[in-house]
Amino acid sequence: MVSPIQVVEILPVRWNYRIFVIGCLRAYLLVCLSSSLAEAASLNSSFRTVLGDNEAQPFQLENIVGDVRSLTDYRGYSLIVNFWATWCSPCLDEFPALQAFVSEFADSGIKLVAINVGEDVVTIEKFLQSLEGTVEFEILMDPNMRVVEAWSVKGIPTTYLINRKGFLVDVAEGGVDFGNPEIKSRIRKALDIY
Repeated sequence: MVSPIQVVEILPVRWNYRIFVIGCLRAYLLVCLSSSLAEAASLNSSFRTVLGDNEAQPFQLENIVGDVRSLTDYRGYSLIVNFWATWCSPCLDEFPALQAFVSEFADSGIKLVAINVGEDVVTIEKFLQSLEGTVEFEILMDPNMRVVEAWSVKGIPTTYLINRKGFLVDVAEGGVDFGNPEIKSRIRKALDIY
């Protein structure tokens, strides 16, 4: 028979194990979904409308130089939030088009935040150094995938469009061709930028 003291000692171990297993399952599903999206096609996803008044979940994340950024830092801007990883093929395909899009609409009050999922700063910096040209948008890190969970990200890449009031307007799950005129038009309309 197990005494009450033994039960109390066992519970934290079981609870920590349960959290670990759930975290592993979430990471596995994230990788599987991302891999299947990459195999299907690299940049063929499109945006769909987010129904209802869904305010974007707040976050506080470090950028690659160690400064903390929060969602409120971008209040008043039209915001694109892109979840990505260095091992995700469609994510890598999106980067040049994302940069071109941000450069094209730089004077329209739009900001882009690329949130890296589960990787460390060394891995991210090596990736950024391998790119042609520079990245002129904010790279934030979500190493414990807390923002991924809060925003219900099911796979990567996932891109959210957030209006100036802080509400989710559109979402795309999978790689998006940000150079496509139809995609540009959808983003301009959704974020009210012209």
